[in-house]
Amino acid sequence: MKTTFTLLFCMAILNVFAQDQLEWKPNQKLQLTDFKSPQSKVDPSMNNLLYLTGAQMEFSYQMTVAEFTFTKNFNNRVKTVFRKSSSTIIANDSTNAQHMVALGNYEFDLVELYSRKLRKALYENKNAFSDARFFQPIHEKINDALNQKRNEVSTVSDLGRKADYLQKEHELVLKEIEELADFAIDAKPKKKKKNKARK
Repeated sequence: MKTTFTLLFCMAILNVFAQDQLEWKPNQKLQLTDFKSPQSKVDPSMNNLLYLTGAQMEFSYQMTVAEFTFTKNFNNRVKTVFRKSSSTIIANDSTNAQHMVALGNYEFDLVELYSRKLRKALYENKNAFSDARFFQPIHEKINDALNQKRNEVSTVSDLGRKADYLQKEHELVLKEIEELADFAIDAKPKKKKKNKARK
């Protein structure tokens, strides 16, 4: 009975965790209801707007020394996720709320773009002699660039209220995502063809 209870309890925790997290998929759209932090609300009495997103890159791996030595493709170890409980929208009307939802959709796709850039950089820099911490400066550089771009677009778009600007930025991100199709989470990068020596 104790073992059964423990198993059911763990399954319940995993189920709650799964419901709180969305993994990035093409054409997936966030809704206002996905911003589930307790602070989220649309209230006409609010003077200040607040937007916080739970979109983030996650990178982790566990493998033996031998596995690490011969692993070059880390695509499936870099995930783009959106944590609902960490996402907040506070707006004074539904129009501003939807502008921030649009910004959230942009940022979710932006994080996927930088996840693909990370996967690509890991693939290109990993070799059989790489140290287990080879990824740290790569991850730090790409994460800094991601945060800089997020802050820039969030500010310039005025939290999504400059819709035309946000749409153009979003279209550029979607185009770049497509260009990095080899570095989707389930993709296998194509090996570069070696040039044959001329006789």
